[in-house]
Amino acid sequence: MSTENDTPTGRPRGSARPGYSFDVKLWKVSKTGRKSRPWRIRWVVAGQVHGDTFTTSALAESRRNELWHAMNRRGEAFEIESGLPESEVRAAAEAAEAVDAEPPLRWFEFCRKYVAGRWRTAAAKTREGMADGLAAVTLAMVKRGDDAPDDETLRLAFRWGIVPVNEGRTRRPNSRPRTSGLRQPIGP
Repeated sequence: MSTENDTPTGRPRGSARPGYSFDVKLWKVSKTGRKSRPWRIRWVVAGQVHGDTFTTSALAESRRNELWHAMNRRGEAFEIESGLPESEVRAAAEAAEAVDAEPPLRWFEFCRKYVAGRWRTAAAKTREGMADGLAAVTLAMVKRGDDAPDDETLRLAFRWGIVPVNEGRTRRPNSRPRTSGLRQPIGP
């Protein structure tokens, strides 16, 4: 019997969780014959070959270094099915869980956030065009009912509602914007 330790340096002793393995071999970056993503990196986890392609050799080398650090420096187990280090599998699961936990963003909330993010630096005509464009799309998505207001009322209410200055304010039900008189034809 040998008294030597057969585990490579930098890796913990013992076995990994089920579905994970410490048996990882990392190959060098190689060039493929493809034009779109000509650089390939391959690695083996518990006998299963995994790989990825990249547009530049620097990206491929960077990914290879990430895998090497997970394998040797941090001593992580790799998932056999996907070939990813345990930390990346855990981060992907947490990100998916966070997306599921987040309530869905409603259209009106999205429009308000979109306009608020661009409002301060936008010119007046750009602001008007942004609000008008979103109002036009919103009108196309609204389901019409018997008691639904006409398109012009909806458009004006929506344009008023997404302006960041009006956040938290309530509008009087029958009030029209002050600029409505400017849209009347001039002359006799």
